[in-house]
Parts: sequence; structure tokens; C-alpha cells
Amino acid sequence: MNQIETNEYWKDILEKFSKYEGTISGFCREYDVNIHRLYYQRKKLRKKNESIFHAINLNGRKNKIENSPDVKNNLNPSNEIRIEIGKAKKYISNSDELSLSNALKEIVRSC
Repeated sequence: MNQIETNEYWKDILEKFSKYEGTISGFCREYDVNIHRLYYQRKKLRKKNESIFHAINLNGRKNKIENSPDVKNNLNPSNEIRIEIGKAKKYISNSDELSLSNALKEIVRSC
């Protein structure tokens, strides 16, 4: 089986497992699935569906490094935050906590 067939196979097996009302070992015997492989695929699916949350302090305090010449002159995709809503685009240095805080407050206020 190639990667796509394997993913579809496990998606189908996990869908059947979610509707199964017996034990895990009973399910594995019935569908001829290795119990350890089932646990692994279920864990893999959960990890894939986890969302990542990064808390941002919105107290309005300035970041100490924002006035550093190295930070001001080095805006590239790896150190900026890009916010796009419709046609509006805003690029903020990831070290400029005050600007980021203000942008997020405006977004929250408009929602």
C-alpha cells in the first residue's frame, strides 16, 4: 500500500472503531488489526488534530528589545507576524509587543 491508501485505510478503520460498541481487543480481532497499531494510529490522529495555542500578554507594556537596531533593520518572514483579513494586510515585527497587542485588541473589538 502506498501512503495515500494507508491513510485512507486507517481513516476508515478509525471511523469504524469510533462506532464500535465492544472492546478494543474485540474490535481488533473482528477487523484483523494489530492492537498496538490501532493505538498508534489513534494517537497520531489526535496529535494531528491538536491546535497549538500561544498566549500573548496584552498589558500594553513595551518590549525592551523593540528599539534595538538589529531588530528594526531585520524584518524578514522569520521574525514578523502577518495578519491578513480580506484585503487588509498588516505586518508586525514579532518583537514589537505593543503594536501586536494593539492590532489584536482592534481585531477582538471588531468581532
